[in-house]
Amino acid sequence: LAKHRARLDEELDSKEKVLEAERLDEESGIVMRMKGERKQNLEYEQAKLQDRTNWQKFISCTSRPNVAFENEITTYMTLVRETPPIEIEDALRKCRESEDIVGDLMELYCKAKEEGDTARQEWCMRYVHAIRELEIEQIDEATAYLLQYIEKKEANANMQVFLSWGQQQDD
Repeated sequence: LAKHRARLDEELDSKEKVLEAERLDEESGIVMRMKGERKQNLEYEQAKLQDRTNWQKFISCTSRPNVAFENEITTYMTLVRETPPIEIEDALRKCRESEDIVGDLMELYCKAKEEGDTARQEWCMRYVHAIRELEIEQIDEATAYLLQYIEKKEANANMQVFLSWGQQQDD
């Protein structure tokens, strides 16, 4: 009797396993279809978000380059180099503009990282470093100009020139 019961339990267990396997096989098709639908919905929503972001950037009418295009970045860098700053405030203003562009590049970098596009990540970081080098050049040029013409600046009774760089709210 025990052998018979064990064999029946075994058969029942194998029958349940077969039924479970069939059920899982049926559900896998449904799950795959639902995953596909979710992926499509997510892509659609991301595209809508990207379109909205692109539209906001377009209507903002800034002279900031679109960092998705290398030629716009290089044109910006060339234009900045061709107009050296005379005053420190000009250099700081250009640095702030450049940091906005670096922010855009970092956003593009994050998207590339999300998609696993290492070539695009390296491209973004190359331009981040190039723009930051340009910022240092701008500060260096403004400082050199200041030191070259410091004697023409207003001095106090002790022959000291007082200048302040930037604003209090600057980082």
